[in-house]
Amino acid sequence: LYFNFYQNKNFKTKPGESLSLILPDNSKAILNSGSSITFKKGFNTSHRTLHLKGEAYFEVRNLTLPFIVKTYHGEIIVLGTTFNVRSRNDGFEVGVNSGQVKVSSGNSSVELNPKQCLMGSLDFDQNTIISIEKEKYPGWLSQKLYCRQTNLETVCREIERIHNVKIKFSNQKMKQITITGTIDTSELETMMNAIALLSQHSFKLLDGTYT
Repeated sequence: LYFNFYQNKNFKTKPGESLSLILPDNSKAILNSGSSITFKKGFNTSHRTLHLKGEAYFEVRNLTLPFIVKTYHGEIIVLGTTFNVRSRNDGFEVGVNSGQVKVSSGNSSVELNPKQCLMGSLDFDQNTIISIEKEKYPGWLSQKLYCRQTNLETVCREIERIHNVKIKFSNQKMKQITITGTIDTSELETMMNAIALLSQHSFKLLDGTYT
């Protein structure tokens, strides 16, 4: 009891790792690779606020205290819902499977309903909301990477996090090649072959680095 109440908590995953957590309020959080969750003492007693870096999926219990996820890009406030938050250097995403969430940052504020997704950076509005078309969202929970005109650099950064490998480009212009399709992320070799097929480029492995 002393440890739970008086100590701050930090949970972190390395590239290639994921972690499932039951929080003190019995809500569930699943951390994607290269992510961290931090919350201060008194969680579920005086507050339900946590800080997220990276990406995590939440299943939140409906209690009196609001559940707040703070990120560099914005703040998400909910009571009871299931949703995914991605906050990395290359962008911000909040997608809702059930319930309703409020996302705010500075003067920007939007509400998301089930099957709605916000994609943006520090500034967002109703125009940045899109519909979730995938049957299973987010894809990373079922080891899938959904690409819709996604540039190759973004895809390769995800591969590096998922499998803890290094990828470099022989030509920097290749980073802007866009691909569309669903990629199985469970096996690295299968994933790289799919990327090669979708981008119409080949790769080679040398000294642990894919080029």
